[in-house]
This record gives sequence, structure tokens and C-alpha cells, in this order.
Amino acid sequence: MRREGLRPNLALIDNSHGDKKQAMVQIRIGFIGDSITHGTGDETLLGWPTRAAQAEVARGHDVTVYNLGIRADTSELVAERWEAECKARLKAGFNCATIFAIGINDSAHEKSSHGRSPRGTRSVAQNHRGDA
Repeated sequence: MRREGLRPNLALIDNSHGDKKQAMVQIRIGFIGDSITHGTGDETLLGWPTRAAQAEVARGHDVTVYNLGIRADTSELVAERWEAECKARLKAGFNCATIFAIGINDSAHEKSSHGRSPRGTRSVAQNHRGDA
């Protein structure tokens, strides 16, 4: 489900700076990640994906955000779900992007009989490239 670059779906919009028009890009973005992506702890309940999209909307772009952050997800858990979730939302024929923000939960440690050991991880980037 790899997308090679963005194919602009352009429309002309009035940017309220006189008669000058600029091109508007329509894009769907899937943000895949953990609680930081989700926005856990954000008092405004926006999270950084929504803030990033707001910045693009302010530039005149039409952005659809799919915040697919799940609290406590590790890269292994993300690897199990990301493709199906993106496939359902990021359809062919649209300008789509996938942004991964993972790793904080992989750095957590679990107690074991041998002391502390890192949680198991799996390379989502390798799966995304198809190298798994």
C-alpha cells in the first residue's frame, strides 16, 4: 500500500489577498502511532496530527485527518494493524499519506525473572517497504 509521492488534486481558492488565487491540495493523511499520536494528555484533545492539519488548512489546503493513534501500542502492535486501517481510509485515486510516530512504548521495559528486558519490537518501516 505504498504511495509514490503526492498527485495534487488541485482546485483554485481565493486566499483573501486580493484577486490572486492559489492551488488547493486535497489530501488524506493517516497518522499511525501510540498515545503521543492519539493526543493523550493534551488538554485541548487535539493532538499533534490535528495541529499539523490545521497548519495546512490555514495555508488553504483541504486536509482529512485519520488519527489512528492507540494508547500503549508498540511497533509490533502497529505492524499488525496499520495496513488494514490505512487501506480502509486511504483509497486509490486520492492524494494520501501515511505518517508513523512510534517507539515510545518500545523503550518501556517489562519485569521478567531475569530482571528488566525491553519489549519485543518489529520493524514497521521494513513492513511498509515490503522487506519483512
